[in-house]
Amino acid sequence: MFARFAYEARSTRPDARPGLTEWLEFIHEVNAVAPDLFGRPEMRADFPRAGYDSEVYPDAWVVHARNRDEGVRIVAQTDRARDAFTVAARRLGLTLAGDGSDATAEPAP
Repeated sequence: MFARFAYEARSTRPDARPGLTEWLEFIHEVNAVAPDLFGRPEMRADFPRAGYDSEVYPDAWVVHARNRDEGVRIVAQTDRARDAFTVAARRLGLTLAGDGSDATAEPAP
């Protein structure tokens, strides 16, 4: 399962955290549900494939496309992350996509 965001998109929710992009707000909300799920990442270039750079955490990945038009994908890799993503997405009114098997896939409409 993953969430996809435009790279620079800001939340339009009235209670959004000031100054954060939507994807950073999602990470903060996930950490509110499951503290330290996003801690110190291992940075990997060309992961999960060429043209993408990722922050790799034990439970999740944050995948940045070098072509910023493709945005950011935040991918759950464990049940713990999937559970936290589900709660955080519900709180923020977001829709999650996919099963996470391809972090660079387009989400279903």
